[in-house]
Amino acid sequence: MCDIRLFRSAMMDYETAAMIWRNPYNDEMILNNAAYHLQQAVEKVSTCAVGTMVMNPYLMNCIVFVRFR
Repeated sequence: MCDIRLFRSAMMDYETAAMIWRNPYNDEMILNNAAYHLQQAVEKVSTCAVGTMVMNPYLMNCIVFVRFR
């Protein structure tokens, strides 16, 4: 299930989130898009590392929130 395409997709999600985060938007919808892409990147990489999705998406949201707080 894990191949280079999944890592490339995760990298694109991460780069998209970083691009959105660098631009100073105060719109909640745009920041939610950045959070979505970052969550997708983490899910894809963790899926490859473990072989199956074991993390709870709520837990990942908490990790992201604490990191960028």
